[in-house]
Amino acid sequence: MSLPNREFDAIMAEYEELRRFHKSQLDEKLRKIYEAHPSILENRIAANENAAERARAAIRKDADAIARLSDERDALEAERQELLADAGLTEEDFLPVYTCPACRDTGYVDGKKCRCFKRREREVLYRDSHLESVLEEENFGTLRTDLYDRTSPDGSPSQYERMLEVIEICHSFAENFDYEHKNLLFYGQTGVGKTFLTNCIAKALLDSGHSVLYFSAISLFDLFSESLSRSANKTAENPLFALYEADLVIIDDLGTELKNSFTTGQLFHLINERLLLKKSTIISTNLLLNDLGEQYTERTASRILSCYEPILLTGADLRIKMKLEREQ
Repeated sequence: MSLPNREFDAIMAEYEELRRFHKSQLDEKLRKIYEAHPSILENRIAANENAAERARAAIRKDADAIARLSDERDALEAERQELLADAGLTEEDFLPVYTCPACRDTGYVDGKKCRCFKRREREVLYRDSHLESVLEEENFGTLRTDLYDRTSPDGSPSQYERMLEVIEICHSFAENFDYEHKNLLFYGQTGVGKTFLTNCIAKALLDSGHSVLYFSAISLFDLFSESLSRSANKTAENPLFALYEADLVIIDDLGTELKNSFTTGQLFHLINERLLLKKSTIISTNLLLNDLGEQYTERTASRILSCYEPILLTGADLRIKMKLEREQ
């Protein structure tokens, strides 16, 4: 799945509206042509009648009638070309104009999505992701490895070496997304690049036509609270519906939200449901792994720790580094 069903239907409705619009334009154009040149309309009516008679003659297998009507067809066509030339018109004046000539405003060419459909699809996916503006600045193309510390006093892998491994994990996650169901848990102190890396993955997947939803933990738990007043069923009317449907859900800064028994129960339900549906989720948090059970429930922590790949990020605060760099 990539584009949610309701969004797909909305795009197809846009195409239908385009076709209606262009048909109405053509109808009005033809009305003016026939009003100004009634002989062209008479020729068209005669040609249509000829076609109907030829079809009936073919059913009867009346060779003489077919030959006579074919000659009449050719004469009508010759007459039409003369009439068009006298009026300064061409056959193109009688054809519809399409916004996309490749698919004729259907969205598909030879059963495959047209490039115009794919472009519109990306626009919708970016809009719905809640990440449209930030991904212009935070993606694999803008990822700066020069910010990572290359020193290692104790002989263990430096932040730079570790982050190269993590970046490779992120690339692999995005590249193999359609073939391997995985979930990631980024954890570590503030400013080490957790959110940036999730944004890199999000952009790669959005650009390849996947649906991605980003929520800060605060906004997600607000959504859980809002769902109290809606149907609990996974229907389009439920504000949580998109969370079950999206190819990837990103929950950022888990642990910063205000919690209660209902919202923590909803978090477990979301995590568990997406696991059952084999839908990928990425969580980032400042919490240590041991704190998950205390902050939420043991069964929530168990689901995360057993089904997500934990990725610890350490090192200096990259945000402070970049701020000092800008000030200099």
